Amino acid sequence: MAPSSDCLSILTEENIVAGLKEMYEPEFVTYVKRKGVYGGHAFIIELAAAIGGKIEPPKNEYCFNVIRFANKIPLLYDQYNCALYKNIMNINFKNYGIEPFEKLAFIVHMCSTKIPYKTEGKEYVSADYEEINKTILLAAQEALRKVKEYLNNKRRMVEQTQRMNRFLLYIPYIAKNLSALTGYKQNDLEHMFKKVLNIR
Repeated sequence: MAPSSDCLSILTEENIVAGLKEMYEPEFVTYVKRKGVYGGHAFIIELAAAIGGKIEPPKNEYCFNVIRFANKIPLLYDQYNCALYKNIMNINFKNYGIEPFEKLAFIVHMCSTKIPYKTEGKEYVSADYEEINKTILLAAQEALRKVKEYLNNKRRMVEQTQRMNRFLLYIPYIAKNLSALTGYKQNDLEHMFKKVLNIR
């Protein structure tokens, strides 16, 4: 029987999302929670991704900001060796429509009855446990699928707006020619077109 994670204290979606919104004022935030077991110890991974707003773009391609916590304690050192960072950075972001210098940031929190720190200083989470690595990866992939959906919707809206703006440029010419053919006033025809397109 797998150990229960009921006793574990998480940061919660409400607190993580509120923190990201306060720090970055992002366009979009998504949150994922996944449970797992390693070496007989229950653990929970909380992961949130935020995009846009005041997030700084990375200095190098796809090197996004990852804010790490273990049992609610921030991890400030050795991020490149940390499982919470490495498993996110190993993702192929192109598959999710993420640009190399996208304004993207993550918060990832691991809580467990025993955090597998790699050093006595408890500076980072060991990347030696397959169960932990897989859970972080799956959480990040789930969050990025939601980010991809948001970006796709945003791009569609931009494309629709651009098409509409191009069409608006031609309305006076179309109305003028129709006016000559039908005898209707050009202004009335322009108004009719805009009404059909729900444009004031």
